[in-house]
Amino acid sequence: MLAAIALTSLLLRPAVQDSNLRKLIAHPTGQNGYEEYVQAAIILSRPENRALDDYIRWAESDHKYGSDKKPESVPEGATLLDLYRLQLRSAGAALDLVRSGSLKPVSYQNPPITFRTIDSELFYLRTACQLFRRQAYVAFAEGRSKDGAQAILDGLTLAKKIRVAGLLHYLIGVSCEAVMFAAMQRHLGQLSLADAERLQTWAESQTGDHSALERAVRQEMQSIRASLDEFFRDPGPDIYGADDPDQHSKRVAAIKSTTIKWREGVYDQLFRPLEDPYWALLDRLKQPENEWLAPLQIVDIPPADDAIVGGDPDAAKAIYDLYGKYLALHGADETEMESAQLERFRIQERLVGVYAAVIRYRRLNGRLPSTLAEVFGKEPADPGTGHAYNYQPNPDGSYRVTCLAPMLGVVDLVYKSPKPGEFELPPPLRS
Repeated sequence: MLAAIALTSLLLRPAVQDSNLRKLIAHPTGQNGYEEYVQAAIILSRPENRALDDYIRWAESDHKYGSDKKPESVPEGATLLDLYRLQLRSAGAALDLVRSGSLKPVSYQNPPITFRTIDSELFYLRTACQLFRRQAYVAFAEGRSKDGAQAILDGLTLAKKIRVAGLLHYLIGVSCEAVMFAAMQRHLGQLSLADAERLQTWAESQTGDHSALERAVRQEMQSIRASLDEFFRDPGPDIYGADDPDQHSKRVAAIKSTTIKWREGVYDQLFRPLEDPYWALLDRLKQPENEWLAPLQIVDIPPADDAIVGGDPDAAKAIYDLYGKYLALHGADETEMESAQLERFRIQERLVGVYAAVIRYRRLNGRLPSTLAEVFGKEPADPGTGHAYNYQPNPDGSYRVTCLAPMLGVVDLVYKSPKPGEFELPPPLRS
């Protein structure tokens, strides 16, 4: 689907400082937290902050991502802890803006996403969640567990608040949530009783309200029509592709000469069926959660042929190219995958509460529980799957809680879990 492809390109492309960031909030009101989010993105987009973030990503990913070009501000022999502190001094104001924005209602004032939409602020808002993760790392390293837990909670709040538009916003929010879940798991052994109680409260507040996803799905359907309208308004090879300039000129002339009736027919006969998987997903959200992993009931989209569209051959060819691209991005398989992944995210949010409850038990009793029944009074089961949680305490004081789910397999708090017995100690405190 369009949002999934856009998400991949958004997370993998080099971050560029985009003048469009300053155009996103043309008339600030002071009442919309998204305005502060954009201001935070502007700070994170500054060349010096981008360069430092790229170097940090290179350092913390075993040289797989980011850039090995060391900024002049980085001293020789700097550890990750040093780098995180340096980044917080340089770009920490962005996190203050995010926190301020999260205290307000958050809404997205821009039009539906099309092939030409530039959502550069989303790249930097995901960077903000990485910065919250690093802020938590520094706080726990310095023995400030309350501040570390607060950074995790602030990142989780941003992850929820950002889900205010189409599926791209929703998926970025989910991606940010995963970052904060990983931060929580990294610092399990350092969380205090009060930290655990705050995280447990957060987990209990996730009531299963799916309005954000419903809104995202409806806006994704709107993007189909918006992209087609954009195509008719300003056709270009950046949308459908063209073999040569002369061919493109002929197609543009043909497209410009089409009638409103013909354009409506194109949408009804070719593009409207692409909405069907999204309608199926909306119907799925009305069902009990234990039915979300069942196959979606979607009518197969028939292949297009020349008899469906007709009209000028050059205009029809451009339409078929556009339709083929959309058919590759929108479909039952991708939407069914989203339905399954939605269940994964819900399980992980509940796992936060289970992990936090175990931390609380350990702080109150001075040891890990032998079973989850010691914590909850009986062996708890995940309400979405009906399966009991699998709890594994380890001799070194670490532990793991997972849930088995149809189609998903073993679900942990993070996608890649520590190996049994593996437990990360806090980094050494440096002055």
